[in-house]
Amino acid sequence: MVTPDMLSYYADQGEVTDPREHTRLFDEVPRDIAGLCCVAQGLVVHAGWARAYGIAPTDVRLQALSSRSVAEQLHYIQTADDRPLAVPRPVSSRLLGSCRDFALLVCGVLRHHGVPARVRCGFATYLGPNRYEDHWICEHWMQHQNRWSIVDAQIDALQRDHLNVAFDTTDVPRDRFLTAGQVWRMCRAGKAAPADCGNAAATGLWFIRVNVVRDLLALTKAEISLWDSWRQISPASRALDDETIAACDNLASMTLDADRWGEPVMPPPTLTGTPMPPSWD
Repeated sequence: MVTPDMLSYYADQGEVTDPREHTRLFDEVPRDIAGLCCVAQGLVVHAGWARAYGIAPTDVRLQALSSRSVAEQLHYIQTADDRPLAVPRPVSSRLLGSCRDFALLVCGVLRHHGVPARVRCGFATYLGPNRYEDHWICEHWMQHQNRWSIVDAQIDALQRDHLNVAFDTTDVPRDRFLTAGQVWRMCRAGKAAPADCGNAAATGLWFIRVNVVRDLLALTKAEISLWDSWRQISPASRALDDETIAACDNLASMTLDADRWGEPVMPPPTLTGTPMPPSWD
């Protein structure tokens, strides 16, 4: 059950979504989801799609990929073009980012307007060669329908046409994006193959475990960066022992039961380093 305390918790900025000195920039950004997606798409280009937009991902532009917070995103955006955020940038001056950047930016704007929102890490069924492709989205609370709605701000007209996406990406169906905990549980039950889950050639149960932990952290408003050395794992260490698998079973259950927490009370983890050890279950 989603409680008023939980909605209040997700309506407030966290350390990562807080725009800080750039707060005023969010004042005129729309809170309606379709309009907000258009704004995000006018500010950010996914690095994996850069060449489709005619952009060469130079070393200077790739530096922006390491940005962890909304405040850092806005720093890069305003340095390139200091006009209001609702003004679409030429693709040549947009932030080069990832799916996380779209989700984080949308989450930050919604929280700025007092709308409960949270970033989620999991797998999409509409993005790539894997049946379940590594992906980040934003959930926001739809008060009039008493439910969380998934918005994927990354999917613009170009990507929609290329990927043949026919559904509404401002309210993604629950069977098209699955949280990492859902996919972990499906694989453990034999209902999905770990080799079908991941990013390009990086697939498997070890990868799903990483996303389970990242989703858990996002639920506590510690939306860890993709570049925080989480995937620097040697092939030999990708084999998960029984203790690690059991610990991840517990973590996955926590993410699936997130709406029963009330306000999350977990201690804030550091935003650098390696994934949670099994003892954190």
